[in-house]
Amino acid sequence: MSYIFPSAPLRDAILSSIPEGSSQFGMELFSPSFLYAPVRHSQAVDPNTMLVVGNRGAGKSLWWAALRSPNHRRVIARTLPKAGLPSNLEVRAGFGTGVPIKEAPSKDVLAKLLREFEPREIWRAIVGWQVLGETTLLPVENWPSRVTWVRNHPEEFESALDDADEKLLGENRTQLVVFDALDTAADTWTDLRRLLRGLLQVTLEFRARRRIRLKVFVRPDMLEDPEVANFPDASKVLGSKALLSWTLVDLYGLLWQMLGNAPEGGKEFREGTQTGFNQKWVKVEESWTVPNPLCVEEELQRSVFHAISGPWMGPNPKRGFPYTWLPNHLADSFGQASPRSFQVALREAAVHHPPSGWPYALHHEGIRRGVQAASGVRVRELTEDYPWVEPAMEALRNKVIIPCSPLDLHSTWKSHDTLKEVARAATASAKLGPRRLEKGAEGLIQDLEELGIFQRLPDGRLQMPDVYRVAFGLGRKGGIRPLR
Repeated sequence: MSYIFPSAPLRDAILSSIPEGSSQFGMELFSPSFLYAPVRHSQAVDPNTMLVVGNRGAGKSLWWAALRSPNHRRVIARTLPKAGLPSNLEVRAGFGTGVPIKEAPSKDVLAKLLREFEPREIWRAIVGWQVLGETTLLPVENWPSRVTWVRNHPEEFESALDDADEKLLGENRTQLVVFDALDTAADTWTDLRRLLRGLLQVTLEFRARRRIRLKVFVRPDMLEDPEVANFPDASKVLGSKALLSWTLVDLYGLLWQMLGNAPEGGKEFREGTQTGFNQKWVKVEESWTVPNPLCVEEELQRSVFHAISGPWMGPNPKRGFPYTWLPNHLADSFGQASPRSFQVALREAAVHHPPSGWPYALHHEGIRRGVQAASGVRVRELTEDYPWVEPAMEALRNKVIIPCSPLDLHSTWKSHDTLKEVARAATASAKLGPRRLEKGAEGLIQDLEELGIFQRLPDGRLQMPDVYRVAFGLGRKGGIRPLR
């Protein structure tokens, strides 16, 4: 008989390692024991990588926060040797959520600075403050005085940076300044575009220095506007960007890291993987390290997860297999499932108690409910980033069955005057609006395809992944029920 993990301890492990209402991939930093670093993310944390691009929930804020923590950096250096993370790395925050005003200006301060200074001058002063500190050069009173000094003393400022760079080299140290949550840096897209362009310029300028590095975390849509990269040699920044993506084995490697270090049920999971699958865990400092085969071998991962979930998504194999079914139903049209969605779905699945007599920790009905919960979270995140999507999709709720013809969307939007609502929502927001709205309904569909919400089938019909369809309230024959 195949091995089955003890039901209650495994649910406890999931619930105690994925707290309700919090996200391991948000701003709140978690224990180093839960840090899982896929090999493919080596470039993203490499100090020499200037630009890191990823959607909501892909881990931008995780790496931004983890790089600032010495304890987390030690884990990264140990698990991702290819990242080249030096032990003598010093990391400062140039912008991000929760950074004290003394270290970096807030959104309101940036808005005031933009009325007086060029964005490049602002970012140079911010980086200079991080690198030079409270020296006799930069004023300590406030940010306007610091930017003013940098603008009026370019030669002295460059000379001070040269000296700092030389000192770092002599002491074998590296300073990295990281920037995150830039979508919150301004209230209008015009200001945000200017700030992004200026920051990328400064990032490129500092690339020539030996021991001073900048790293910028952004969403992909923030780079779509051609004005953002409208400066000489911008391709050197954009061409070297690292993309944060998660494969099937990465997602399950993350799950094992959480379960193996869970305060409740972690011991039972580790013992189970050793007893049932001959996988031995090793403790390094305070963290249990996932055995390498569990990180890279799909068939082994499948066997382990099915010892938690059961082998099928129903009474027989026709309903699918949980190991692939779950991430497939959390993926967007580009085939990408975010770790945040994966965690939300698993926690909700663990909350759902299996029926009496079911031997596994998770039940397929709980996993389906997990996808519903993850869909709700993903759609809330999406509409926060792109407010114009909400009126476009709300008009389709309970009126469209997927897959559908584009003409179904055209007629529904026309009857609800949706294009005007979309334009109004885009105008009222500081976020990027739809780029093809002037082309009418077909242009709007293309914009939604670009976001991974719709997918064009070979026969011309439109498909929508469940991670969006369920919360947006569109139907599909035989699919997970949409949220009402």
